[in-house]
Parts: sequence; C-alpha cells; structure tokens
Amino acid sequence: MDIGLLISIIMERLRAWDVEIKKLSKRSIKEKHSYVVIINGDELFYLDVFHGRPPHYRPWAEVYSVRKKVKMGSNKIEFKDSVFEDAVLEALGAATEPGDRIFIEYLYDDETMRALELGVPPVATRLGYKLYLQGFRWFKDWYFPEGFMEGGPKLQAEKPPDNTHELRLISEICGELKRFVLEYGYAGEGLFASALEKARSILSESCKEA
Repeated sequence: MDIGLLISIIMERLRAWDVEIKKLSKRSIKEKHSYVVIINGDELFYLDVFHGRPPHYRPWAEVYSVRKKVKMGSNKIEFKDSVFEDAVLEALGAATEPGDRIFIEYLYDDETMRALELGVPPVATRLGYKLYLQGFRWFKDWYFPEGFMEGGPKLQAEKPPDNTHELRLISEICGELKRFVLEYGYAGEGLFASALEKARSILSESCKEA
C-alpha cells in the first residue's frame, strides 16, 4: 500500500480546488495512519491506511464518513459520480498492490446501497463496478458490520495476489453475473436495468472463455 502515491494522486486530481489532507495524530495501532481530506474548508472524508504486519496481516485502506454533498461556492454537488469520487477511486486503484484490500463506507451512495439491498451482486453495483475497473476482483458487502467499532455499511474489495488467483476470481464473478442476468434479464428499467448493463459489460469483456 503506497500511501504517498495515494495522497499525491488525490492532491493532483483535485488541484483545481482548495484541497488539504491532514494527518491525524491519534493512533490505536502503530501500523495504521489516519487522514482527513478537506475541500473548500469542509471535511470531505476520512481515510485510514494500515500498512500491514507481515506475514499475518495484509495492508488495507478504508474511506469513511464521506460527505454526501460537496460545497462549491453557493452550490452543492453530489460526491457520487463526481471528480472527487473519481479521484479517490483512481488513487485507491493505483496505490494498492496485489493482495491489498480496501473498504468504502457507502452511506453517501443511495444507488449502491439500494442495489445491494435488492440482491444485486456487489460487482454489478455502481460503486462495485467502478472498483472492478480499478483492478479489484473480490467483493464483500459489510451491510451489518460485526461488533460496534467498524462504522457503517461498507463495500470491501480486494486485488488478487497473483494471476492464478485473478483467473479464479474472474471465473467466480462470471458465474455469479451469468446467474444474475439469467434471473433478472427481463428487468426493463431502474436499478436492475443499470446493474444488468454493468453485468453484461463485464461478461462481454472478461467472461468470453468462462
């Protein structure tokens, strides 16, 4: 997990705005560092990065407490599908290495939250699909985090540690998406239609031999 690269990409992509990334001093785990990303004076989201503890614990990053709308002068824009979200996802994709995992709290994203509630495969949701395009191949919906210290519902995504694992994970994704399309392929509009479009895109590009 290259935290320097992660931060530099966010700063570069958002250089047109008043962006600041502050490192928080309190640490409960020595390998974990916490940051807050500030845009135009408002806290945009928090970021935790765990650098790992080989050979037992792999690195991970978590994005949470995302501000649903970003203040831009007298207006507000949705964080979802914005340049701000794209910058974060691109940074996570570039800074994570094979075997790394990320967690994104999705309370800001009504579309993904509703799709997951309806049983859409995580990879075919709006957020999951974007993470798939960044090279993540294993997904889990933490819709009810275990315990009381893990925050809100979040989507976990992991990069495969090697090519063999990637082929196996893609095969599993293909099987899941084929079943999803077979069951809901008749859906004409709304969340299922959007999810089916993403599912068919993955099936067309990645599952030709599956």
